[in-house]
This record gives sequence, C-alpha cells and structure tokens, in this order.
Amino acid sequence: MVISENSTGIRTISVSKKANSTFNPTQLTIQPMSNQGMSEEAVISLYSNIQTPGWTKISNNTITIDGVTAYESVYQVNDTQNFGELMRMHHIIFVKNNTVYVILLQAPDKEFNSEKPVFDMVLNSFKVIQ
Repeated sequence: MVISENSTGIRTISVSKKANSTFNPTQLTIQPMSNQGMSEEAVISLYSNIQTPGWTKISNNTITIDGVTAYESVYQVNDTQNFGELMRMHHIIFVKNNTVYVILLQAPDKEFNSEKPVFDMVLNSFKVIQ
C-alpha cells in the first residue's frame, strides 16, 4: 500500500506491507524537504541528534544512496501503546541538490531481518531526479 500526502505542506511518501488490519507496522517512509540554506554538515547534525522518547539507539552507520553518503541511526522502540510490540527503526538522512531526504524503515524487531532485502532493494534503487 502506497500513500503520498502533502496536506500539511510537507511531502511524505509511505509504503506499507499489505496486511489485513488497518495498520501495519512494517513501513518505509520518505520525506524530502528543503535544507533551508543550511550546510550538509548542519543538516546531518540536526537530524542525527533528534531524541525521541522510548527510542534506544543501537548503532550509527553510513551507507550510500544515489551516489551520496547517507547517515543511518538504528533504534529499538519499545512503544507498546502505538505498536504493541518491540520495533526496529532505521532513520536515514542524506542531502542531495539542496534537499534533505529523511527515510524511516520500520518493522517489528523480530521481523526486521526478513524484511531487510525489500528495504535494501528500495534504498539501492532510490534515485533523486531534479
């Protein structure tokens, strides 16, 4: 299931694994936004240091997306009120053509590794066209 939303002025594209319920926690979300004149270093620092209650950082990595360095933070999220189970989130940030791309990969922690090939396929084929 794919949803593209722009009613708030912030473009968001979400892809969810098809499920029988109205909410499936296995999702990939992409949010492009202006860098507002900030340097790449400032953008990465700003978005990499965001702290969300209930999110425990496991690791930081760099990966390459569309020929540029992307910064990935991996979290375990124990928010049973919203998800009902332990989740794993990969928060990825990169800047290309003065646009910040924030990508969130999420799945139940026990299922993340089995979903990883699909997430990797999307990340490896992601291209910025401007």
